Amino acid sequence: MHNMMEPEKNPKIYVAASVAPEYRSVVNELVRRLREKGWDVYAPLEHTVENAWDWPNDEWGLQVFRMDVDAINACDVVVVLSWGRRGTTAGTSWEHGYAYGVDKRILFVEMNNSEQSLMCANGRYATVRGIDEAVDYPFRDMWNGSSVFRTKTPQT
Repeated sequence: MHNMMEPEKNPKIYVAASVAPEYRSVVNELVRRLREKGWDVYAPLEHTVENAWDWPNDEWGLQVFRMDVDAINACDVVVVLSWGRRGTTAGTSWEHGYAYGVDKRILFVEMNNSEQSLMCANGRYATVRGIDEAVDYPFRDMWNGSSVFRTKTPQT
């Protein structure tokens, strides 16, 4: 994998993370700080479906799904925030797996010391710990093979 060509301009970043209320402030902080550094960031929690309350739940869900899949397809890098094997949502893990399957560069961000899914921990280009390391990550280096980082977090 990882034969994708280097983007001609700054990579577009998709942030895959839980939209649960307890995580929103951290996700919003990451998005804000990445944008302050000049990155083009797509954050699903910022987007809404027009007239969402007029749609049946399954139709609304399909629209959200399509919007996010289109955004993953259009991005260069997916930043995955993981709160461990038990704390990361199914939606985030799905976005991560899909991004890996369509050959996107993935920065896996461990948000705590929790055990990680071996599939998620290894289905990535690099792993960092926390928001500060994610913001400071050298995204443009993802195309020259020089910036692969790993952690020693337990995996099962």
